[in-house]
Amino acid sequence: MSKETRRNILSYLAGFFDGEGCVGIYPHRNSQTGKQYYELTITVTQKDRTILNLFQAHFGGNIVRTGKPNIRRWYLSGPSGAIFLTEILPYLMVKAGQAKIALEFQRAKTARQLKGNIGRGNKEIALEEAQKILCQKMKHE
Repeated sequence: MSKETRRNILSYLAGFFDGEGCVGIYPHRNSQTGKQYYELTITVTQKDRTILNLFQAHFGGNIVRTGKPNIRRWYLSGPSGAIFLTEILPYLMVKAGQAKIALEFQRAKTARQLKGNIGRGNKEIALEEAQKILCQKMKHE
């Protein structure tokens, strides 16, 4: 694929994602330890699976059914979500701020994981919570 074709696809997907996608930092609970943790999640929800297939073909991820008839959701999480955001960030207009927060969140989380999760104290937990809240607030502006 040529660089120009790749740029065109990325700009198209970024525009679609700006209007229909979602960037989130969501809390989860470890089933073994009961501890809460946060995870970056990227989603696009649509009736027409064609665009979801395009997202999946270029970035991987999964396409699942939602609780509504004929509605499907493509999603990525964690480092895969960060790769996606890094690729489309130059083309984002509406969600650029959310993407930057999410990328910083994932960068810090990955750095901790490389150190064996050492250093996730109250400060890091508070920062993750703040990033989650800021991402949520930016959705409603």
